[in-house]
Amino acid sequence: QLLDPYRDKTDESIYARGKSGGVITTKDIEQATEFYILAGYEQSDAEDKAVEYMLQRDATYQRAIAVGYSVSDDEINDYLDDLKVTINDSINEEAQALISQFGSEEEYWQHESEVYKINLPIEKYLESLKQEYLKNSISTRSNNQEAEETIENYNRYIEEVQSELVKQE
Repeated sequence: QLLDPYRDKTDESIYARGKSGGVITTKDIEQATEFYILAGYEQSDAEDKAVEYMLQRDATYQRAIAVGYSVSDDEINDYLDDLKVTINDSINEEAQALISQFGSEEEYWQHESEVYKINLPIEKYLESLKQEYLKNSISTRSNNQEAEETIENYNRYIEEVQSELVKQE
């Protein structure tokens, strides 16, 4: 079985621990590595990408929580309901292949619930950064090309913010 639901984070399973209390387990790294392998990366590149992604994800999550972003069970359930509709309405072979890696579809959705407990506060935090950045940038921009440049600059800005968060953790 490729993916298991999150396990307890015991000392022997800890890959990294951040200054703000975040914990990344070896299982988290293994799961992320498997996702990158499924996406076509070679093992060593997949491991590197997995470590980078998990460090960035956890550091961003820690900041999101620290500045007050959270997610309710209702928000998670609503998000998962929408995701289920999207997957069921599409002939998305990748999504179906991913679900099949779990013991059951129910286990997949339990896993996704845990994932989005972390991802949704991150999304809220990044959206607030985006709105602030665009508010400060677009007020001085007038044409579409400049707006596109602003979005590209924003994407670089977010990468820099997340890299700095990883360094701080």
